[in-house]
Amino acid sequence: MLPLVLIGGAASWALITPINHALTGLAPDNPSVVISLNSSGAYLGQALGAILGGLALTSGAGAREICLIAAAIVAVAVLVELTNARRPALTTPR
Repeated sequence: MLPLVLIGGAASWALITPINHALTGLAPDNPSVVISLNSSGAYLGQALGAILGGLALTSGAGAREICLIAAAIVAVAVLVELTNARRPALTTPR
C-alpha cells in the first residue's frame, strides 16, 4: 500500500506545473488569478476529502469501506475528465 501512496503523491505534485501552465495560457492577462483559483479548488478538494473521511469514520466505516468510497470518488472524477476531454479545446484570441 505504501508504494501506491508514494506514487500517487508524486504524481499529483508532478501535475501542478503543467496544469498551471495550461491555465495561464487560457488567461494570459490574469495568470495569478487563475493559479490562485486552481490552488483554492485543490484545497477545497482536500477539505471535502477530510470531511467525507471523518464522516465515514464516525459512522463506523473501516479501512475497506473508506477505500471503496475513495475509489468511487476517483471513478466519478475520471468520468468527469473523460466527458470534458471530448469537448473542443478552449482557445483565446491573440
